Amino acid sequence: MLSGIPALVITGGWNAEYERIAASLAEAGVDHRVIPTRDHRPQDDPAFAGLVQRFLRSLQ
Repeated sequence: MLSGIPALVITGGWNAEYERIAASLAEAGVDHRVIPTRDHRPQDDPAFAGLVQRFLRSLQ
């Protein structure tokens, strides 16, 4: 279903279920990055924007 569609999933590394889902997506070709957090909001980490920007640049 994701074949040929660039996708990025960013997880916080704290929830085993989320990490298993992300690992399955990565096996299908999705780019998975982990920002170690204590909760479910890796998007609040300062590193988040940089990861997204690098991913977007890689598509050009």
